[in-house]
Amino acid sequence: MINNLEILGKWEYVTIPGFVNKRFKARCDTGANYSSLHAYDLDVFELKKKKYVNFKLQENGDQYTLLVDSMTIIKSSNGEVENRPIVYIPIQIANRIVAVECTLTNRESMKYRMLIGRKALENRFIVDPGSWNLHGKIRRKK
Repeated sequence: MINNLEILGKWEYVTIPGFVNKRFKARCDTGANYSSLHAYDLDVFELKKKKYVNFKLQENGDQYTLLVDSMTIIKSSNGEVENRPIVYIPIQIANRIVAVECTLTNRESMKYRMLIGRKALENRFIVDPGSWNLHGKIRRKK
């Protein structure tokens, strides 16, 4: 820990309390502004002048509904442009639970189910790109 900022590796295991109790790998991506979470069956809809999104975190899993904070246009690493919903999701990482401003999208072809972007890392964590899974078994590149 440095100045009350927890050190994370380039990827860490996370859970989403209240949603899926399963751990999964998340990439700490200082190049991404927003965090991004893999979601199935996305459906943005309006109810009483507010936007909501229905989605699943597992293909045959439970359906969740969250209030959409806003929509944003994201250009992905493969060059595709997509209008994504932004929601707040609690994640547990490094023995902390933090609310993360997160876009929802299909990341099925990606290695990591979640990217943790700068907005989630800022003033909370420092990323050591030469390490990974620091809050499980400590591993460092040689």
